[in-house]
Amino acid sequence: LERPDVVVVGPRGRSGLVQLLLGSVSRRIIAESRSPVLVARKPGFIDDRRLPRSLLVLVDGTRATDSAIDWLISSGWATGSRVTLLALLGFPPGVEYDDPELVSQVNQALQSDAAATLEELTARLVAHGAEVDSMFEQGHPHEAAVRVADQLEPDAIVVARPSGQRANEPFAENVARYASLSTLVIPEP
Repeated sequence: LERPDVVVVGPRGRSGLVQLLLGSVSRRIIAESRSPVLVARKPGFIDDRRLPRSLLVLVDGTRATDSAIDWLISSGWATGSRVTLLALLGFPPGVEYDDPELVSQVNQALQSDAAATLEELTARLVAHGAEVDSMFEQGHPHEAAVRVADQLEPDAIVVARPSGQRANEPFAENVARYASLSTLVIPEP
């Protein structure tokens, strides 16, 4: 069999309340697929037989994000799309949330580091015909991603899945599980 360009799965299984948010088969496919996996919720762009025109790309600064951008460009999903790059700025362990001055300093350092990444990704996407916006969001990464997605209502959320992702930190799976919108999970090659 040839490797598919995209695997499309539904968001839930039929095995009761435990699988309410994302079925066990869908979760396993997301975790193990070498191809991008689209968890289809409200897939208007699929019904219209067109590619999504608005994408929310979650940027965490890993090589996997670069691979996801490469896939969006090579697949044609970026061309003619409105892409919002969302830099997720979580707090490092040990930072006290009740110290506003420290939180502000950490936030500024994280934004500074993320700004260069966003600029580079923006340039690549614009060169391939995308209209790009970027933004920063502080807080727990998957909760922040879902919150922003609900506000912006893109056709799809795009999240990279690093090849070395630890089982106890399934960021891509959590976004696919809790988002109310279609989510494209792109594995790092």
